[in-house]
Amino acid sequence: MGIESGDPSILNSMAKKNTWKKCNEATRALEKYGIETRGSFIIGLPYESHESVQKTIQLAKSLRLKQIGCNISTPYPGTELYRMSQNKEGIELLISDWNSFKRWGNAVIQTPELTREEIIEYQVKLLTEFYARPTIFWYYFKQFIKGNRNFYYYRPMIFALREKLKRFHRRPGKAAVKNTVPESIFPPKNLDVLLVQPPLTHHERYGRRYYGGDFVPPIGLAYLASSLRDKGRTVRIIDAEALGWNLDQTLEEVVKLKPRYVGITAVTISIARAQKLAGAIKERLPDTVIIIGGNHVSALPEQTRRQEPGIDCAVVGEGELTTTALLDAIDKNVK
Repeated sequence: MGIESGDPSILNSMAKKNTWKKCNEATRALEKYGIETRGSFIIGLPYESHESVQKTIQLAKSLRLKQIGCNISTPYPGTELYRMSQNKEGIELLISDWNSFKRWGNAVIQTPELTREEIIEYQVKLLTEFYARPTIFWYYFKQFIKGNRNFYYYRPMIFALREKLKRFHRRPGKAAVKNTVPESIFPPKNLDVLLVQPPLTHHERYGRRYYGGDFVPPIGLAYLASSLRDKGRTVRIIDAEALGWNLDQTLEEVVKLKPRYVGITAVTISIARAQKLAGAIKERLPDTVIIIGGNHVSALPEQTRRQEPGIDCAVVGEGELTTTALLDAIDKNVK
């Protein structure tokens, strides 16, 4: 459930129609039918204050939630929030390095009342106060006894307990990857299109609060692959992030497959890695057409292409129809 904030004025500014009463009724109804509910919250929205954050924490703890996610407000290019941050309308953009646009453990903004450091600490406070409670601990303990052994399911609670109890020395970690190049996971025969989620470790995506983050499958690439297959093209997907591969491993896999087209998706936090991968592929496979897409590219298409000459095309917006038409045009030598 996208609850976002416990402060009515913040919700109104976002055109969200949530109220405490509606949220309470919804979570109770879901609990009645045995549906586990996860609430999503944001810290650092325009005009966020100490008081509004406390209301959000209070709401999160009062609802019948078993899980929560807490993101730091991050104004991605092309969004209304980005425009507001540029104009300092209740939120100010402090950092323009795309690699810093993490929603966990790092803030690139401040509000008139909250510094970026305070916003970061409030994220920890919300997660800690929600998860480090006896009722939540007891719930997860019962889930473990019932046989749920998925570590990722318990990570937010473990993170909160670490913060609360201060028993462990907190150190930034990175996903472990092997230095050896893996065997090809797909047969490299007559591959038309290879779609790639570029490599990015959990720590790189979420920063020093990476214990609280989730892995997100590249559903957009799956939609695109389905659309291309409907047109009779052979398509494969490499999710380098889920595989735990680094840039060299991903590059070697692409070179082995020798696809005619490579499509790379990128969000703001991964755009630099995607551009570097595109350049490396073009150097090794100069005849391969490299296409890049994703929400960051849709917001800044010309800038993205200028920064990496190895990129042949940039797809703006939804890619299913555009990409299929683009590949047909290239095949027919249509400009």
